[in-house]
Amino acid sequence: MGRSFLNNFIAHLARRIEEDCNKSEEVWRPTFILTIWRESQLADGWEDSLANFDAVSIKIMDGVKPYDHKGVESMVSKLKGSPIDVHGWGYHYCQEPARARDEAIAVAMRCEELGITHYHWNAERHWKEGVGTPSDNAIVFAEELKKLAPKVMLYANCFVSLTTKEMSRHFDYFEPMCYGTKRKTIASKVAKRMSGKPFPAVRTGVMVGTGRVNDKVDGQYWGYVSPPGKESEPLGLAQLVKVHSPCFVNFFRAGSIDGQDMGMSGNEVNPKLSEQVGIILDHLGQAQV
Repeated sequence: MGRSFLNNFIAHLARRIEEDCNKSEEVWRPTFILTIWRESQLADGWEDSLANFDAVSIKIMDGVKPYDHKGVESMVSKLKGSPIDVHGWGYHYCQEPARARDEAIAVAMRCEELGITHYHWNAERHWKEGVGTPSDNAIVFAEELKKLAPKVMLYANCFVSLTTKEMSRHFDYFEPMCYGTKRKTIASKVAKRMSGKPFPAVRTGVMVGTGRVNDKVDGQYWGYVSPPGKESEPLGLAQLVKVHSPCFVNFFRAGSIDGQDMGMSGNEVNPKLSEQVGIILDHLGQAQV
């Protein structure tokens, strides 16, 4: 009796573990984010072209100054009631502790005004040219923001060479830039950035290009969602996401750039952005919208 009960219990537990593992595999998917710079670059109806995306990240700050009040509020209002989360981002300088603290205070106030709970700290080159250690100034920013707005999730979008393990204790996510116009370059960057240093891989995502045409070099694109069909060629973005499992994929950026708006239409190599995300989801075995 006792042995039978124990065997049944062990079998039941094994089934539950297997079910939980299968469930975890089924529900895992990266968060797909589309970064927006300014409303004037967006086409009419842009808010209806976000199928398969989870969030948009709107520029709301430039250092200590709120960016484009009217445009930001207009974009946020168009997304109200939609399933799309609204993140904020801004350029930051943080050349010294006092400046870093002031920038954090301004960000906390703006996030509260807009109801934003995810913020992407985009460090400009000034960050590495300031007083003291750049990583220490970044930590001052993060500590101040967390003190004033503890519910805001903070993304470090900055130079990899200046990002430290200590920063990973203060920022929630690492968001390295993985731009490139060559497949090998993009594949190499994604692999290196997802190595688990200086942030754990489970808290690292990638910022990638939209796949628009590189107007300076014929035959090149700022990203490739699929491989060209040759086994010897590096992987496309869909394969890279499956192999390296970034916790999010952030496309930079929405709107018309050099006359191309990948949010509204694609080109001969890459489809429009919502369809690119759909291709990635298909490759992960996930349902798309």
